[in-house]
Amino acid sequence: MYKYGNDPLNAKERYIGQVNGFSSDLDEISKNLFSLTTNGGNEYCGNVIQASLNQLNWGANPKDLNLIFIAGNEGFDQGSVAYKEAASSARSKGVTINTIFCGNYNTGVNSYWKDGASLTKGEYIAINSDKATVHIPSPYDYKILEKNRALNDTYVTYGVLGTSKKELQITEDTNAAGYGEVNIVTRAVSKSSRFYKNSSWDLVDAMDNDE
Repeated sequence: MYKYGNDPLNAKERYIGQVNGFSSDLDEISKNLFSLTTNGGNEYCGNVIQASLNQLNWGANPKDLNLIFIAGNEGFDQGSVAYKEAASSARSKGVTINTIFCGNYNTGVNSYWKDGASLTKGEYIAINSDKATVHIPSPYDYKILEKNRALNDTYVTYGVLGTSKKELQITEDTNAAGYGEVNIVTRAVSKSSRFYKNSSWDLVDAMDNDE
């Protein structure tokens, strides 16, 4: 996860900062996402894409799914690294770039966000950041949230990380709920998946890994 285009970031680093590298700790990723803020600045898309390609340990297996998702609301062609050059580097590593323009769809097309995705056969979408998330209630939402609370009670903490990571789990549930019902329901579903593993602080997951 990278933040970019904020004036307080280091100008020598092209206003780019790594928040965290590749991680399977979904609660830590959630915490970092909720901590992100924007403060205006130059959005050097090519630079931040290239930085991620250089700094992260991308999978080299042809079966690996290597994806970049980049969002912004200024021209995609800013900065000292041309976005086409960054896309070429991504293709050489088997990485697909998906772009999200925060604004009018056609404005994003005209400012090269669609082209930035097309160069690696990725997807381009536009999101109106002024519109609220619409959640269509399901009769299963309440049951999912009920099961989520029950799931939290099954974690058995251990070690120096136990208490703080358990608190973080609850905090990120609260953060998701505060943003909207669709977010807490989606988070609850993700927590029930095989991708939500906490063997560094939960005895049950640690036993599953024979630790």
